[in-house]
Amino acid sequence: MNIISQPPQFLTNYARGWVGFISRHDNFIADGIDWFSRWDELDHVPISHTFNIVGQDTTVEALEPEVSYGSLHDYLDDPEIALLVRKPRTRFFERICNQAILRLGDKYNNRLIAALALNETFLGRALNKFSLGAFESWLVRRALRPHTWDCSMLVTETLRQPDLIPLGGVLTWTPGTVKPIDLFEDQNLFEPGAIELVPSSRQS
Repeated sequence: MNIISQPPQFLTNYARGWVGFISRHDNFIADGIDWFSRWDELDHVPISHTFNIVGQDTTVEALEPEVSYGSLHDYLDDPEIALLVRKPRTRFFERICNQAILRLGDKYNNRLIAALALNETFLGRALNKFSLGAFESWLVRRALRPHTWDCSMLVTETLRQPDLIPLGGVLTWTPGTVKPIDLFEDQNLFEPGAIELVPSSRQS
């Protein structure tokens, strides 16, 4: 995937309804790599978190203990974090924002995180392979609770818009099984490429 680094400019390289993704510095390949070429060295960008962008400096994200507002500048000001954004292939940006805001106050689903972690163990991978994915689906269904979310489940739900549903991608997956990296790499739901928002002070 092509990733370009740019200073953040609201309404130019990010806007309401876009989706944000976080990659942490300790997951990058090396501290000394040139800033503008580091992504070219990675086969897969190590994404650890995702959220909805609902304003110039406002996010809605599922974090312990509940879905709440957040600040983009909290990520932009942290040198250990890379903030990437992608633009959904939709015209329903306001609906995406409104559906995210409707979930404010809903609880974070720790059961779902535990289920996904169990699925990633050696035993879980073996059982999932043997069952052709049925083990993961069974784990997740047992963990799901009404009005509870993890970060990628929340974002995926807000992307269920009339012009995105026919595109397929992760929207066809069992609810709760989508991980942040799965969402980030979905080429059906987003415009090509991603943008890393980098304050000018961090580009020198």
